[in-house]
Amino acid sequence: QINFKSTRLVGEWIEGHNDGLFYLDEITILNTEECTVLPEDAQPITEPPTAPPTVSPNMMSCNFDNQDFCNWQVPPGDVKWDLSNSLQGTNHLGPIMDHTTGQGYFLTMTPKSGQHGVVTGTAKLISPDITTDATKMCLRFWYHMNGANVGTLSVHHTSIGKDVDVWSRKGFQSNAWLEAFIGVTQDTEETFVIEFVAVQGKDLLSNVAVDDILLFK
Repeated sequence: QINFKSTRLVGEWIEGHNDGLFYLDEITILNTEECTVLPEDAQPITEPPTAPPTVSPNMMSCNFDNQDFCNWQVPPGDVKWDLSNSLQGTNHLGPIMDHTTGQGYFLTMTPKSGQHGVVTGTAKLISPDITTDATKMCLRFWYHMNGANVGTLSVHHTSIGKDVDVWSRKGFQSNAWLEAFIGVTQDTEETFVIEFVAVQGKDLLSNVAVDDILLFK
């Protein structure tokens, strides 16, 4: 079922490896409360935007809809995070829309070609310094990793003398937004930062995207 109050329907055809044909006919929207998926084994490739948790936004929150990185930092480099609001600029492997509203922006790392092939490297997104009286917090975000040769997306908890990889995914995960929750344990009054680290895949057939970052107690 779909709430059509503020919804855009998007159809997508993904080209196969060999010759083939694809047909679509007789699209109908029915005004009914009951709607089942047919065939039963059909799986949607995108998920509708989900309302964020009822937690007050803070300086760690970012949905990228202001077309900036909020209070987070993106170090310069040949491989880095960029902002996007569609498949354009993501080698047609990234999300077709952002997770927040379906009309905003998201963070994306897309492979780029150089003189000697794919430009390799690591993209980082670094939070501002965090000091809190809470020993346990939760980091929530949405991620999208699509393509045949996707690299790695990981989250690091970094403080003085410590750099801990607290979450990691490698390779193709889904052509849809996926939700992640991470428990963050911290000594009180000790300053730390959170880093999103994406390692470039081996060729152009990959895309990594992140949206709706929220850190809360």
